[in-house]
Amino acid sequence: MHIRSLLLIPLLCAALAARANEPPAGLTARAKAGDAEAMTRLGTLYLEGREVEQNDKKAVRYLQQAARLGDAEAQFLMGECLMNGRGIKPDCQAAVAAYREAAEQGHRDAQQTMAFLLSQGLGIRKNPKEAMLWQLRSEGLDEAEIETRLAEAYPEMPSDIDNAKFQGGTLRDFSLWVSRTLQYPAEAAQQNIKGQVIAQFVIDKEGRLTEVRILKSPHELLSRAVDAVLRRSPRWTPATEDGVPVRIRYTIPVNFN
Repeated sequence: MHIRSLLLIPLLCAALAARANEPPAGLTARAKAGDAEAMTRLGTLYLEGREVEQNDKKAVRYLQQAARLGDAEAQFLMGECLMNGRGIKPDCQAAVAAYREAAEQGHRDAQQTMAFLLSQGLGIRKNPKEAMLWQLRSEGLDEAEIETRLAEAYPEMPSDIDNAKFQGGTLRDFSLWVSRTLQYPAEAAQQNIKGQVIAQFVIDKEGRLTEVRILKSPHELLSRAVDAVLRRSPRWTPATEDGVPVRIRYTIPVNFN
């Protein structure tokens, strides 16, 4: 299914036009070293055919790597490629997932794209309330103002949601468990690679930790370390809504110093 809207193409062109003019050779060297920003810039060069021969498939390879490392611009551009079948088989659901990852990191174009897709029901079930949420976020409003506007537009009775529990404790207790369990990759330590990894995961209805995603990371070595420790998590007590087990998504920071 191809969806080529008047909204998506100008956003892609604007993103490409904003790139700096670092030589491809330098970008390639940095990309090989695991630099997500360099991967993204190389991807845009190959999409546009600037300073290199235009090659959508090669562009997608770089953008996929950068997106996995949590680069929001790469996630957004992967959404564009998946939605329009550039260098990869078109996949609306995967495109929406890529847009959502970028939007959750505050990428304004991705937020506006999510608002548009949800308002029209393109590649995702139509949801005017969520469309309004992403539109308000793209306007830079704080969460309190957003909640107020949503409540005014869509009044409803609040549900009784109890968060999932980790070994009887809270998300903070899980973060402490991650810190104690995590092993600093030897190669990263040798290269003095530091920084913060932002990870997201879902606790399913059975209390299993699933759907691990790295939203932001300074290097792939740190991403892999966090991914590995999260997948070793013991079983949780699942979240409940009105007494019924439900899936719930969490986001945590993991620091490497």
